[in-house]
Amino acid sequence: MSDRLVITLPVAPYGELHVGRMSTPILGESIAKSMNCKFIMSINTLDCYKDRDAKKLVNLMGQYNINSDYYWIDSEHINELIDKIYILIKKGYISEKEKEVLCCNCGKVEISTDNLNSINMDDALFEKINDDYYCKFCGTKCLRKKTKSLIFDSKLVDKSTMCFFPDFINKDKYTFDQTVGNNDIIISRNRNTGVIINHNGYNYNLDIDFLWQVFLSLFDEKEKIVICCNHQLYQLYMVGMLEKCFDAKSNTVCLATPFLKNDLSATELENRIVSLKIFDLLVLKWAKKENTFDKTLLSFVNSMNVEKKQLLYDILVEEIETTDDVSDDLRNVLTKKYNFQNSNNELKRRRKNV
Repeated sequence: MSDRLVITLPVAPYGELHVGRMSTPILGESIAKSMNCKFIMSINTLDCYKDRDAKKLVNLMGQYNINSDYYWIDSEHINELIDKIYILIKKGYISEKEKEVLCCNCGKVEISTDNLNSINMDDALFEKINDDYYCKFCGTKCLRKKTKSLIFDSKLVDKSTMCFFPDFINKDKYTFDQTVGNNDIIISRNRNTGVIINHNGYNYNLDIDFLWQVFLSLFDEKEKIVICCNHQLYQLYMVGMLEKCFDAKSNTVCLATPFLKNDLSATELENRIVSLKIFDLLVLKWAKKENTFDKTLLSFVNSMNVEKKQLLYDILVEEIETTDDVSDDLRNVLTKKYNFQNSNNELKRRRKNV
């Protein structure tokens, strides 16, 4: 087994089949098989607003025979993650500052006013009405106040070697470099988050998302592929940037999968387990951020008998001859191996020679 790691960004546990959402764990399992390396499914159960149970996601993965080497659950590693935060403090990436903060009553909105101009309002937890800001959850007007905060200085991080795939995602990476990567990021909260960081004799409630975003630093492999949907690009950027704080020479590819629109139900897939895997591997078109479900591909997959489907899946996950460049190997797997025309031609060749 190679000294590489394929790992998902920690996902909130879900218990029902969504064909599009399953593409991330299916890709993770399949890429790891193709590269003969470990695959870890990461689960995000740390949330100060919701109770999350990892078991339902683990059960769903088992139901559809999606196998990982193990499940990494963030709430089981709180102390290790906190230790990493203290290392960031020691390295100088995290410090105390008095900042003007925009806050709502429920505590979900808490952002430095310095960063307002760099926020993507479509994804923000608040909205602007006239000249004021209002929380989308509690509806209260967000007020400005000065508070002593823990801040992460992203300007100190060398982000030049961060690598994203598909290549066009690097345009988004450049935008993040100019905004998120060029700001003080407030990582403490006035509300009780359940995680306390003591610095200079003062207790700070640490932002839960920032805590789990240091998770890649817990894994020793020098070559990693971390996967999520491209609707989570901000979190993917943060994870990639924070890893550089611990190991500037880390060789990690941040893989942002296309978002699949127009989900279909499991009942539309015949012989569901292997059909689901084939469909999710072949439906993704890596030149676009959003893909639609391909009915022609669905009909093709459903038309095959079980033996033919299994052979096609075996071809898709067959081990490749890896190189010393994880990025090139990933490109080869995704664009050449998980390609309908290439895989179908190979299927015909092998069945002809049987």
